[in-house]
Amino acid sequence: MKTEWKSILDQIVPKHVTLSKEKQQTILEQAEARLEQKKKPKRKWQPALVGVALAVIGCLFAVIFLNEQVIRQEKNADVMYEKVILPYEYPNLIDAQYDYSTHSLITLSSNRKKVLKYDLNMHFEEDLIKSTAVPIQDIAFNEQWLVYATVSSIYVQNRNSNETYKLNQQFVGDLQISSNRISFLDASSDKVNFRMVNLETKQITKIPIKLESSNSHSVLNNQYFITANKIKDQQAIYIYDIGNQEVKVFNVEADLVQRLSYANDSVLFIGDDVLQQINLSTGKISPIQTNDFSDFAIYQNHIALTEGDTVKLYTLADSSLTDTHAFDNIPARLVVPRFSQEGVLVVNAEDEDHSIYTLDVNAKKIHYVGESKNWKATFEYTSSEHWGEGTGKIDYKNNDKRKLTVHYKGDLKELALSKKIHISYAVTGGGSSLNQELNESIVQREYTLTSASIGGLLIREEKVIPVTVKWGNQKETIELKLKQK
Repeated sequence: MKTEWKSILDQIVPKHVTLSKEKQQTILEQAEARLEQKKKPKRKWQPALVGVALAVIGCLFAVIFLNEQVIRQEKNADVMYEKVILPYEYPNLIDAQYDYSTHSLITLSSNRKKVLKYDLNMHFEEDLIKSTAVPIQDIAFNEQWLVYATVSSIYVQNRNSNETYKLNQQFVGDLQISSNRISFLDASSDKVNFRMVNLETKQITKIPIKLESSNSHSVLNNQYFITANKIKDQQAIYIYDIGNQEVKVFNVEADLVQRLSYANDSVLFIGDDVLQQINLSTGKISPIQTNDFSDFAIYQNHIALTEGDTVKLYTLADSSLTDTHAFDNIPARLVVPRFSQEGVLVVNAEDEDHSIYTLDVNAKKIHYVGESKNWKATFEYTSSEHWGEGTGKIDYKNNDKRKLTVHYKGDLKELALSKKIHISYAVTGGGSSLNQELNESIVQREYTLTSASIGGLLIREEKVIPVTVKWGNQKETIELKLKQK
C-alpha cells in the first residue's frame, strides 16, 4: 500500500501556511527517500508505517519550511539583517510598515478594505479591523494606536483595548502619527488645511500653515510638524513648533522639494534631486554628497538610499556619508527602503522568493562559544533597545533574539542508538530546552534552539552559559564563554 504523502502533508501543515509547489515537492521527495531507507514492513504493520510517515514528514516540514522563512547571512555573522520569505502575494507588502511592538508587518489588503498584520515570528496573517464599506486611503500606527482613513472619515483604534471611534473629517491625505497625535490634510472647509488631533482627548486643532500647494509628505514628531509649501514661486519648508505654537520658514533654492525627514535637530529633504539638510540650530542649509539615488529613508544618523538595483545603508556625520556595506552580498534587486520609528529598516527584494529584508540599526550581537568531550556549541544573542520621548514620558522599548547551536563531534550512528536527546540552557530572563526522539533516518549532527521576545529582560553579559546535553545514558555540560573579538 503506497503511503499517501500528500494527505499526510495536508495534516501536518498549519492552515495559515501556504507552501509553494516547489517546497511541497521537496518535502514529499525527501520524506519518501527517508522512509525507503527502512525495511518495508508487512501489511499488518501499515498503521505503524503511517505513524512513522507522519513523524518523518513533520520533521522535514519543520526543517525545510521554517528554516527557509528566516535566513541570516552566514558569510558575515555580524551582519544584522534577516531575510523573510513571504508565503503569499508580494504586492500586498510592497509598502508594508514594520511594527516593532509585535515584530510584524502592517499593510492594507489588496481591496484596501482591511488592515492586515503579518507576524514575522510565527508567519501568519490576521485582520486587525473588520472590512470597511469603502476603500481605506491611508493608515498610521504606533504601539498604542491604529489609525485608518477613508475619504469621509478617520477611524482611531486603541490597540490595547480594541476600542474604536470615528472622526467625521473629509480626509485628503498625508496621515502622520506620533505618540498620541496625528496630523493630516483635511478638506472639511473651503480650503485644504493641515489639522492635528489629540487621540486621547479627540481635540482637533488647525495647524497655522497657509497652503497653496503641498508636494511632499509631512513629518510629525513630539516637538514639530514639518511640511513643504510653495508660495509665490518660492519653495519653503515650514516648521511648526507644537509647544510654542510658532512657525519658522526656511526658503529653499529648489524648484521641487520632496521626501521630508527629521533627525538629530536637522530636516532632510530632496531638493531638485539633491539630498540636503537644514540645521535647525543654525538655520544653515547644506547638500549631502551622495551617489545617484531614487529613494531614501532616514533614522537618526542612518540613511538608506536606493542606488540602482540595491539599497545602501550609510551613517551620516556632518555632511558626509559612510557606507556600512550592510546589503553588499545580496544578489537580488532591493527597493522601497523605510524605517520604523524605532530604527528597523525594511527593504523589498524583487526575487523569486518574494522576500523582504529587515535590519535593526540599534541591534547588537554577542557570541558565546564552548565545547565538551562530545559536543561543541555556540550561542548568538542579538538585542535592541530604543529610547524615545513620548507625550510627557520616556518611551523605552527592547527586543532580543537567542540562537543556540549544539554540534555533535562523534559518530552519528552511535548517537542514533541513544534513542532520545535532551538539550537545555539557562540565561538571564529564562532559558530553553529541546527534546527529540532519535533514529538513523532523522538523526542530526546539529541541533538549534531559537527564541525571541519583546519587552523582556535583556542579557547584559553572562560570565558563563551552561548548556546541558543528555543522550541515552550519557550527559555532558558545555560551559559557553564570551567570544573575544
